[in-house]
Amino acid sequence: MANVCIITVNYNTPDLIERLIRSYYDYEYNNVPIYFVDGSTRDFQSACKDIYDTYNINHVFADYNIHHGPGLHYLITELPYDEYLLLDSDAYFIKSGMLSEMYNVLTGDCLGVGDIQYVDNDGENVSKSVGIPYLHPRCALIRKDVYLKYNPLTLHGAPFIETMLGRPNLVPFNTKIYVREEGRGTLNRFGLQIN
Repeated sequence: MANVCIITVNYNTPDLIERLIRSYYDYEYNNVPIYFVDGSTRDFQSACKDIYDTYNINHVFADYNIHHGPGLHYLITELPYDEYLLLDSDAYFIKSGMLSEMYNVLTGDCLGVGDIQYVDNDGENVSKSVGIPYLHPRCALIRKDVYLKYNPLTLHGAPFIETMLGRPNLVPFNTKIYVREEGRGTLNRFGLQIN
């Protein structure tokens, strides 16, 4: 794991990002850098900034709701790393060692490692027999050089859908052993807001 970082997107959830950051230290993931792009409204920016400053966390404020897909894409293209652990802001670590385990199975032609679902062309869940393999960006380790060969993460309920339509090589990995997720933590509070 020579050149890897953790990236996540926040919108108006200081409590969730603090839980994630605490787990990042508690389970010793702080041997790699973590970056947040934060699209919080002004009402929440101060509370989020206090958390980033308290824990000495790399962050940038987008000054608008940048959304999950575009926010991750921004960090991937702006930061100088070879691999990125994509992580939802409502996720948090519950066990050490995940990054090294994922890295060990991330081969040269593989886009990413993580939980794989099966979706249709619109990103809706379907059965494996008819679906497209979809690497869920809630917790996935990806290679930048391979990612840049495909369509980028996008503003969508399934932000990796355009990328997955290119049928990249993926490796399944059970992240639930290492990471717990509230599930729709931001979405349940604020809605999708795609329009």
